[in-house]
Order: sequence, then C-alpha cells, then structure tokens
Amino acid sequence: MLTNAGSRICRAAVIAVSLAAGLLCAPAGAQSLMERAAAQGQSAARDSARSLYLRAARLAQQGRYGTAIEAMRGAIDYLPNDPQLKVDLGVLLAASGDMPGARAALEDVAGGTPVYPPAILQLADLAVSEGDTARAVTLLEGLVDGDVAYPPASVRLGDLAQATGNREGAADHYRRAIATDLDYIDGHLRLGAVLVIMDRYDEAIQAFDRALTLAPGVPNVADIRSLAVQRKLDNDEGMAQRKMRARIIVLANEREAEEVRGLVVGGADFITLAVTRSIHPTADVGGDLGFFERGEMIPAFADPTSALRPGGISPVIRIPSGWAIILRVN
Repeated sequence: MLTNAGSRICRAAVIAVSLAAGLLCAPAGAQSLMERAAAQGQSAARDSARSLYLRAARLAQQGRYGTAIEAMRGAIDYLPNDPQLKVDLGVLLAASGDMPGARAALEDVAGGTPVYPPAILQLADLAVSEGDTARAVTLLEGLVDGDVAYPPASVRLGDLAQATGNREGAADHYRRAIATDLDYIDGHLRLGAVLVIMDRYDEAIQAFDRALTLAPGVPNVADIRSLAVQRKLDNDEGMAQRKMRARIIVLANEREAEEVRGLVVGGADFITLAVTRSIHPTADVGGDLGFFERGEMIPAFADPTSALRPGGISPVIRIPSGWAIILRVN
C-alpha cells in the first residue's frame, strides 16, 4: 500500500465496524464480529482483515482517506498483532494530512520488539516530507548499521544523497543495498540509473543485466537496459565526432527560471535541479540532451550553447517549450 512516496474503507466497512461495536453491548451470549472470527480460527480473521484492507486501498486511491482510515483500523481489530497493518495506517494518516497521528502510529510499531524496519523506514520518509532530513538519515543509518541490515534503508540513503548532488555517495549506498541482498532488484535498478547519469555506461548496463536476470520478461527492466545501451552508443559516437553536448533545465515561466539559474550560479548541482525542477522530457536523466551539431538544434538553443565554453551556464533563454537554462558539458 506504500512506496518512496504514497498511500491508500467504504460505507459497508463502516457499517461492519459499527455493527461490531453494537454487538459488544448485546445481551449475554451475543458475540461481536471479532469474537466470532476468533472462534472460527485465524484464517477467518485474516480473510476479514484482508477484505477491509482492500477496501481501504480502493478508497485511499479515490482520496477518501477518512473512510479508508476507519477500514484500516477495522482490519487491525481483526489482526492486532500484524505490524504491517499498523504501518499502513500510519501511511494513510500521513496522506490525510494528520502528521502527528501518523507519527504516533508509526512510532508505536517502531518501538516494539523485535524491531520492525518498515515502520522506521516510513518514519524516515515522514521526516523527509517535513524537511527534517537529518532525522531521516539518523533513522535510516540505524537500520543499515543495526543487527538486521535492511536494504531499502540503504536505497533511501542513496536517494537522499542524490538529492544533494552526491551521486558517487548514492552509488555507494545502492551497492551496500545489493551487498546485503544480491537479489534486491531495486538496488540494481537504482545503481544502474545513477551510473547512467554519471556516464558510466558499462557499469550501468551490468547493473541492469543483473536486474533483468532477477526479473526476466519484465518489460520496464528490459526497456531501461535498452536505453542505457543506446546512450552508450550515442556517447561513443558523439565523442568520436567531437560534437557538442549539453544539459538543459526548462521552467514554465521566466521568474522561476531566473530563480533556478541563481541557484546554479550559486553552486547548486545542475543535474539535481534538472531532475527535481525541470519540465523538460530529459529531467529524469538530469537534463542531458546528448551530443549534437549546431545545425541539429533550433537557433534559439544552438546559438547560446555554441557561445558557451565547457562548464558554462547560459542566461535564461526563451525556447518554444518554456524558459531554459543550458549547461554546456564539452
């Protein structure tokens, strides 16, 4: 029900919860739904919890968080010792905007014995969403250095490193995730992606090959590997023909573009800003336009790029898709 960013009972679920509460006050001999489920065995309780969980997921996808939260709590009533249900409740509370409630729900699970890493991971994500990156790093490092190493924590640390432009550090975190679990597909994919941005194509392709071995037949993995291969070919050709190469950040308005250019000139990482701020299709690869000759680009772009020295940053320029800042790479 969750991911590095997300969330997820219907009227029937509310009725079921209300009915259960009402039966608790019934005459002697009457049983609540929970008591009846327990009498029927664990499988019945699990089936009931699963039904409510799925309702919660559907309603959360519709943005109906209040009802989804009620359903998730109903699922927890059936399986009160299931820590993942409580983690997902925390995620729903966060999605609804109830950050204190989310934090309390997650800390309740995180403080249990044994340690439940997904709860701590979500607490770290919550800290990031509130701007407390230092706390997030502390929580994640506790998972990485703890008695039970947890690969997703290393991946989150890698993502945070990338957000600051520290791609080499990010790659090290992704490698640590893989070292903990050689079959951790997300680690291989993240490593491959950051290596592509770093122009280390052979290493990136090896990472994607491993992911493809672990997930044969998954179209997205094969497509990502093909993209890396094509970028390597384009890079080799561009270098051989001594073509220009540039990166671009495109914003919707001039004011925002001037703001971002000011950040770049002040020392901010161009690639990170391209990933996080650009509306251009190349944002996912750090604004990389690859190699080209002057005549292959429109004059509004080619002229200011040609005028730059390697490493130079253009002024804000107007192009058909918005307002752009260009970094000449070579």
